[in-house]
Amino acid sequence: MPEVLGRARRGRLSTRGSAVDLATFYRGIAVSPDRLEPVLSAIKDRGLGVEKLGFWAPDLYRLPEPPRALLQQMPIPRGHLQIEAPIPAVYATADRDTALYYALKHNRNAKSAASILISFQAPLDDVMVDGRDLLYTAASAVPRPDLRALLVKVFGEALLPYLDAAWATSDGLQRITIIDLAVHDPKVIRSHYANRVLFRARNGIPFRSAFVVPTPIPKSRILFAREVDGEPASEEAVDALEMIEMRVGR
Repeated sequence: MPEVLGRARRGRLSTRGSAVDLATFYRGIAVSPDRLEPVLSAIKDRGLGVEKLGFWAPDLYRLPEPPRALLQQMPIPRGHLQIEAPIPAVYATADRDTALYYALKHNRNAKSAASILISFQAPLDDVMVDGRDLLYTAASAVPRPDLRALLVKVFGEALLPYLDAAWATSDGLQRITIIDLAVHDPKVIRSHYANRVLFRARNGIPFRSAFVVPTPIPKSRILFAREVDGEPASEEAVDALEMIEMRVGR
């Protein structure tokens, strides 16, 4: 039986049984009904990322130096930041409601009508922020106090050196490179993990956090994987796009 949606739970940090901080993440997917049990079994028995389950997955890259140190060396050609092969990864969030929205609405359609909510743990130091839906767009926008204030709420004060540097340059590629650094900053990551502001960005999806988490994630760190049904939580979200006016030219 699918889970009946109840009270939302947020991501949390735990150090039980580990020498590193393990953070709780959520992931929402949808599959065809005939694939529901095989996918659930694969996740429970073998973890995430051990085998291909047919879902598009991102790559995670590592920086050659700490992001703050690299920021002081700008300008840096973007291609010089990656010094090793990309690492297979999955998208995830620290917010259960965000994952439920993906499972029950964004990823669900007539063909993929079975929704799955997955919760797992991973070291917070290993992840990076997924900046595609807000950070990269905001870095190329006209600087505005209200946008700056929202970004600080969502990503923390640690974002400001990167944001100010991005807004200070007219070079679009350098702005992208600067955000490539910001998404790896440990303080930015932790602030974003703790964010409770619900917002909409480029894709129109309401969410509180988005991360890229390296795989494989062993089955010992899978907290649960189960079918869910119902409607995602309805809550007013801050529309970040209303604050974004793109620059003309580069």
